[in-house]
Amino acid sequence: MQRPRFHTRQTTFRQLETFLAVAERLSVTEAARALHLAQPSVSTQVAKLEQALGMNLFEQLGKRLHLTDAGREVQAGAREIFDALDHLEMRLAHLNGLTAGQLAV
Repeated sequence: MQRPRFHTRQTTFRQLETFLAVAERLSVTEAARALHLAQPSVSTQVAKLEQALGMNLFEQLGKRLHLTDAGREVQAGAREIFDALDHLEMRLAHLNGLTAGQLAV
């Protein structure tokens, strides 16, 4: 049996950031407001992410938006990615501070 192919390498940070905003608020409108984007732009970013992954990340139940199991996995993974980027940024800033300073003897 062949493994399904996901195109995670086509995923952008913008798509993950937008997805997280929607996932945290369970609202495209509220996410768009928080990101200072138009609602269609947010919907497009989420749709592109879903297309790249080949699965739905949200489901609409009545008027409420809910994360699917895949959506919860992507949410956890995206948080890890952004936490790792924050950590890397801090390490680089620390390294820059160490190498950019002057030593007085």
